[in-house]
Amino acid sequence: VACQFVIQACQRHLDDLMAEKSKSFRYRFDKDLAERAAKFIQLLPHTKGEWAFKRMPITLEPWQLFVICCAFGWVNKGTRLRRFREVYTEIPRKNGKSAISAGVALYCFA
Repeated sequence: VACQFVIQACQRHLDDLMAEKSKSFRYRFDKDLAERAAKFIQLLPHTKGEWAFKRMPITLEPWQLFVICCAFGWVNKGTRLRRFREVYTEIPRKNGKSAISAGVALYCFA
């Protein structure tokens, strides 16, 4: 179950994957860049709770991977600059907003 905007975002991603094959589409999805960002964040340890005590790394859920990979995987074909500069997500309490945001910030600084 997902809201209209999530469904539209997923559909846009699928449509863009098909459109990237045409020369007129300016962007391409770079799987390596998407994986690099996701793997970096998953190397970071938890900082609170019992998982922090056990030094467990962050494990991204599928929806988090989708957001991270879309944000960092789409690049301009010519310049290789990222397509998306801003990402807006609404996440309920206790769903890892701070950990994911910190991971993204660290990745952008690295």
